[in-house]
Amino acid sequence: AAKTLVSQMKDGDLIAIQTFSDRAHELIPPTELEPRTRQAVLSTISELSADGATNMFEALELAVGRTERAPSTHPVRRVVLISDGRATAGLTDTETLARIAENGMTRGVQVTAMGVGLDYDENALNQLAMRSSGRLFHLSDPQELASIVGNELGLLQRTMATNAFVDVVPAPGVQLVSASGVRATWNSAGTVRVPLGTMFSGQRREFLIRFRTDTTVPEGIMPIASARLHFSDPAEGGLARVQEVVVRARRTTDADLVSRHGNPEVQAIIAMNEASTVATQARSQVASGDFDAADVQLARAEERLRKSAERAKSKRDKSRIMKAAKAIATNRRSVQRAKKAPPAARPAASRASALELNDAAMDMQGL
Repeated sequence: AAKTLVSQMKDGDLIAIQTFSDRAHELIPPTELEPRTRQAVLSTISELSADGATNMFEALELAVGRTERAPSTHPVRRVVLISDGRATAGLTDTETLARIAENGMTRGVQVTAMGVGLDYDENALNQLAMRSSGRLFHLSDPQELASIVGNELGLLQRTMATNAFVDVVPAPGVQLVSASGVRATWNSAGTVRVPLGTMFSGQRREFLIRFRTDTTVPEGIMPIASARLHFSDPAEGGLARVQEVVVRARRTTDADLVSRHGNPEVQAIIAMNEASTVATQARSQVASGDFDAADVQLARAEERLRKSAERAKSKRDKSRIMKAAKAIATNRRSVQRAKKAPPAARPAASRASALELNDAAMDMQGL
């Protein structure tokens, strides 16, 4: 996988390689790729072997620190962390690891976390991806690494925005209550900020903001919030840009009117968000051996997604929702396989099913 990454990077890109066992080691310091250095990097990778414990803390701290100090000529800054085990050396708690990723995010660094096999810590890798607005991948077979790394690099090479974030500013008389599907921060004025980081062409991030309005506001069309996308534009030399839309809604006490004029796109986002939550809950149920409860929840989520797909107005939305519904259906089959597995094989089958559910939940969040 590392060789695939190096082979597909462009001349002029910067790369650094760290390995971690009992301690983290920097095999390749930040190096600009060109034919001679590329070959040297590939030769070094060929000598890698597994050894010792797993000091993920030291490796992550080193990698994020190196990446955040990259020159401004290289605005796309990504740490690719590949792990097949749990942190066993150095600081090992998930919150400490996640804080490194979150601090890196404030300096433009995101983490692509790849868990290989059945023994990695999905909770830790989830947090690395979520707190840095990065990505998570579950690989049941190490042979999948090369193609996934290649696809990830291809997406990063289509970067359209860096240092992106959304500010949602409430209109007078509106209170923003909660944010679902993303990690968000709130300021004293009630504005919600959602960090996005680097965005590539065609990427989609969805989240729900719930709000309440002043009961004295009269019925009719009213502004809810200003949603402002801030980003640096690589095509314009890193120029800071802002795009704004004003979110409006009709305030009414007519429940019939609400049911007739539901927004299919909003309903789709709700269905995807709920399905992600259900997949996370089902993961815990499978891990505890409650396969039937997991299947009941997943069946309901699949049905809601399919109904949402029927209401979708665009082919793109319909295809996206159906993809999620099919993923849930695949998860249900995985749960059933774990349930029917012989006692000796059930722990591994349950673990595989739980990790697939976790992967589906993160994917439905755009991570």
